[in-house]
Amino acid sequence: MKKGRLVGLHVYTDERGRYVFYNIFDKKGYWINDDDEYKKYTIYQSRLPLAIIIGFIVTSVLNQFWLGIGLGIFIYVGMTFMFYKNFVPSLKVISGFKKPENSSLIDRIVEPLSQARIITASILCLAMSILLCVNVQMSDFDNLTAILNYALAAIVLVFSIIFLVAFFKKRKMEGK
Repeated sequence: MKKGRLVGLHVYTDERGRYVFYNIFDKKGYWINDDDEYKKYTIYQSRLPLAIIIGFIVTSVLNQFWLGIGLGIFIYVGMTFMFYKNFVPSLKVISGFKKPENSSLIDRIVEPLSQARIITASILCLAMSILLCVNVQMSDFDNLTAILNYALAAIVLVFSIIFLVAFFKKRKMEGK
């Protein structure tokens, strides 16, 4: 299986090209080595979007706002607990790993991407944000569901702006 690139708030590539998760609580680097660890990390990495999506679906389908919010929070907290209690200790500790000080998340995300892919991601996020707003206008949602749609549209719009900033930053770095 060909693994994709790991990107995360605390994931770095060391001098050997290994993916390292830097645990901010114990200040240690953990090597994400094989396919099994890679797959597990990508699932745990998606815990916040997963919790939001499940909460949103429960709220929309069952029309139970507090049940959706509660279930989303429960899923996020549970997965975070399992990540730090079970998964991180199962990884191999890299002794002497120092977190790079000058590496931003945006730089690590866009470094291997072409300018065309970055601008495409920005445009797709903008389109999704607009479609979510149009969906609210054309549907007969209750107030809470409409608010959730607008909140999701705002989040996706922020991602569009982040990709746009990354595009111009990469363009400036490449001197074009």
